[in-house]
Amino acid sequence: MFATNQKVAQNTADITTINTQINNGSIGLVRQDATTRVITVAKSADGTVVDMTGTQGVRTVTGVAAGELSADSTDAVKATLNKPLYSSIRSQTEAGSS
Repeated sequence: MFATNQKVAQNTADITTINTQINNGSIGLVRQDATTRVITVAKSADGTVVDMTGTQGVRTVTGVAAGELSADSTDAVKATLNKPLYSSIRSQTEAGSS
C-alpha cells in the first residue's frame, strides 16, 4: 500500500506541475516566452490554417495591432488599413460613372 500511496503522491505532484506550466504558458500549444513575453500558437506543429470557429460559429479577433502593409509582409491586416484604399477605389468608381 505504501508504494501505491507514493505513486499517487507523485502523480498528484506531476499533475500540479503540468497545470502550472500550462497556465503560465511554458508548455502546450499556446506558449509565452518568459523573457521576451512573445506569445506563440502551435509553433512546433505543422498546419497552415488557424481556425477560430467555435460552437456558436465564427469569432471576431480583437485587440490586433496594425500589421505591415507591403508586398513581403505576412502580418495580419486590420480593416482600418484597408479603409483608405476602399475610399480611394470608391471615389474613382463614382467619378468614372458620372
